[in-house]
Amino acid sequence: MSTNVRGNVRADGDVVIAADGGLDGNLRADGAVVLESGADVDGNVTVATHVMLDSATEIDGNLEAGGDVLLDGDAHVDGNLEASRYVVLVEGASVDGNLTAGDAVHLGVNTDVDGNVTASSVQLDSSATVAGNGTGDATRID
Repeated sequence: MSTNVRGNVRADGDVVIAADGGLDGNLRADGAVVLESGADVDGNVTVATHVMLDSATEIDGNLEAGGDVLLDGDAHVDGNLEASRYVVLVEGASVDGNLTAGDAVHLGVNTDVDGNVTASSVQLDSSATVAGNGTGDATRID
């Protein structure tokens, strides 16, 4: 059984959206946010610390994090993604929008960014694609 919430959510701490659950609204959290496998958010997500999107999760909106962001296999952000520190996309993850990290970006095997990538350091594994401009020291690993 999945739980879906309609409306905006404001949390003073961490937020976990359980597997196959959903939020139809904006999410703002002072702690970390985890979307478990199959969960989705239809709205903007603003997080004070870290974000982890488990496999097959989706955010249909912009994602802004005050820490690190990890997109696991087949996780998807349909909007701009901005992190103060690091962004890691694991095999099959994708972003349809601009990706900005304060420190570094690592795009794993078969990941895709349909937008510009900006970071101090950008690492692209084999079959990672960027359909936009890149800014930062880039390394391609094949």
